[in-house]
Amino acid sequence: MVVVAAVAAGVVAWRSGASRSADGAGVSSGRGAAPASTTTTAPPPPLTVTSVTPANGATNVSGVTPVVVNFSAPLAPSSPMPVVSPTVPGSWQPAGPAALSFTPTVAF
Repeated sequence: MVVVAAVAAGVVAWRSGASRSADGAGVSSGRGAAPASTTTTAPPPPLTVTSVTPANGATNVSGVTPVVVNFSAPLAPSSPMPVVSPTVPGSWQPAGPAALSFTPTVAF
């Protein structure tokens, strides 16, 4: 029996001559039948902000210092960029698989 579990990705799969359903009940594949498999996909956990640099309330920070936002998981390439409010001209760039950096074009 081969058991594959990728819980972090939300996928659990079993593959063997006799498989188990998601509730653990045995299911016989019968003699000579192809191996059975079961796949269950759970939704990913919600994305959260884990830290922001400079920190809220930081003092003596230059108004042109990039703001780095770290997230709880990697961002998809198609993820929309955050919005700064009130509006500040600048640009967002990836700062790692789970981080974005906002660089203002003028000091704020």
